[in-house]
Amino acid sequence: MKVKNLKFNKNEQGFIIVLALLAILLLTAVGALVFNLTTQDIRVSTRSVGEKKAFSGAQAGIHRLSEYSNVNGGLIANYVVSGIVVDPSGDPYTKYSIANLTIVGIPASLPMAGFEVTGTKHWGQTVTTKTVVGTNDLYNSRVEIDTGIGYGPIEISTQQPAAGG
Repeated sequence: MKVKNLKFNKNEQGFIIVLALLAILLLTAVGALVFNLTTQDIRVSTRSVGEKKAFSGAQAGIHRLSEYSNVNGGLIANYVVSGIVVDPSGDPYTKYSIANLTIVGIPASLPMAGFEVTGTKHWGQTVTTKTVVGTNDLYNSRVEIDTGIGYGPIEISTQQPAAGG
């Protein structure tokens, strides 16, 4: 069996080139779309990992602040730290910092129900507000948490009343 040579008209030859160019354009557009979606997913995943690590650093800072308050009888007003690495051997990029935070209207102490004693002594807890910031330098992420720490029961009958309270 003999195959005859296929011959195209001049009009058909131009159509095949246009069709081939359209196919290449379509495949390029699909490739660009797939590339864009893939890199976007990677960026979202990377951001999520960084934020989780920064949040973990902030949690470690809050835990340390609570621990320091318990050891020092609630005296944490001057406790300020910066850039403390959470796990130097496992993750040297995750850190926390603790700074003072002033919130207008928060009293220095609050009375505690159930601790009233007849007489002149009143019992309550101290209130100290702090900002704890967790960061991760590798992912360039940051989480900031404003927190209030209460310590008590302590005698508050000798403390000065808070401004406006």
